[in-house]
This record gives sequence, C-alpha cells and structure tokens, in this order.
Amino acid sequence: MIQATGPGSLQFSVLPRLSLVQVLERYRIEGEVDMAVLRREAEEDVAADALRHPNP
Repeated sequence: MIQATGPGSLQFSVLPRLSLVQVLERYRIEGEVDMAVLRREAEEDVAADALRHPNP
C-alpha cells in the first residue's frame, strides 16, 4: 500500500509473504460467509462514498 503522508512524502506498507497455512492460521474465518450480503454492503459503501466525494 502506498499512502501520501504530506507534501513530497509517501508511506509504503508491505505485507509479509505467508503460506496458505500461515494465512489460514492468522486470519481464521469463523462461521458462514454470505457473499451476497458482503457484496451488497460493499456496493452500498462505495455508493455512499461516491455521493460524498463526487468527481468534478
């Protein structure tokens, strides 16, 4: 990830390389995942953000 932190200043964040086993151990998903609900919520967030910050 690259983030502007000020005039002429950037911050870089790099994720460590992990094996699939390490990822599953570190970021355990508990319960069922409803992709339709997650997609709808993400679309609502994007729409709300677009209305707050319309393109010029």
